[in-house]
Amino acid sequence: MATRDDSDIGREGANAEGLAPYEPSADRDALLQEVHELRRRLRRLEEDLAGYRSREELLDKKLQLATTYAARLTEEGRRDGQIALRKARARADEILGDIERKRSRAERELLRLHQVTAETRASLSGFLTTALERLRVGLDDGAGPSASSAEAEEALRDVLQRKLQTDGLTAWPPSSPNEVPNG
Repeated sequence: MATRDDSDIGREGANAEGLAPYEPSADRDALLQEVHELRRRLRRLEEDLAGYRSREELLDKKLQLATTYAARLTEEGRRDGQIALRKARARADEILGDIERKRSRAERELLRLHQVTAETRASLSGFLTTALERLRVGLDDGAGPSASSAEAEEALRDVLQRKLQTDGLTAWPPSSPNEVPNG
């Protein structure tokens, strides 16, 4: 913007309207002073405006960078979360598979133990029935041993113990009738 000289102001007014040139007066000096002050103020305001525009551009660039960075962090977080979720699901599947295999083994073992228990009961029941029949027959005939009932019980226990050992079972029956399990 071109600056005008103080003398130009007076001439413009006179030439534009065809009047005589404006004579300097105290009012004119005050007006010129005010015009100069307004021009200085306008320059300061224009400089301030340029500074604000520069800051606005800088802030806009920073905002765009921050937005881009936030979007990138969000995407990375989403990706990391998906990876962590997939890993957790895979681990949970492994754990569930292990638990299922262990449960299946435990069920098979329980079934095996039920079968062993049933076979043992059947075998013991048959054995005891046979042994009791022999004792009864021997006592009824009078040909059997004249043993007391305690001796007969002890003999029966010894036979049963030998039978259990040949079947690979632990010692049984208990040493007293009170220890016999109900079942």
